[in-house]
Amino acid sequence: MAHICMVVFNEYSLDPRVRREAEALVERGDTVDCICLDKNKARFLHGVRLFAISGKYRGVKRIGHLVAYLRFFCFAFVRLSLLHLQRPYDIVQVHTGPDFLVFTTLTPKLLGAKIILDVHDLMPAMYMAKFGVDYLNWMV
Repeated sequence: MAHICMVVFNEYSLDPRVRREAEALVERGDTVDCICLDKNKARFLHGVRLFAISGKYRGVKRIGHLVAYLRFFCFAFVRLSLLHLQRPYDIVQVHTGPDFLVFTTLTPKLLGAKIILDVHDLMPAMYMAKFGVDYLNWMV
């Protein structure tokens, strides 16, 4: 039985890929926490303990996306660090994008947890398509 945490910048209740994986782990007997976005702010969903904030930015302004990413990064970093100090995780899985969310795992990594980076989308390609910029853009 493993103690696992998932970090995902998406609404957990609406993300079938992450939900299926988390719920399969629970069925196997693992304990699973998920740090995510979710407007419902449920505490548990099908055996998965959720730590959620609302606020996925759906606009087209780059600064709005950056602020939303940074806000979630800070929330996830602090929450994950505190949870890991209370009861250490065996594995922390970060679902991307954004790719830099993997750095929210610094505390668990330094204290021995295994880290998985699950790349859903290529962040630079997604950014270029969404904002019509090329690979020379500083954000890419």
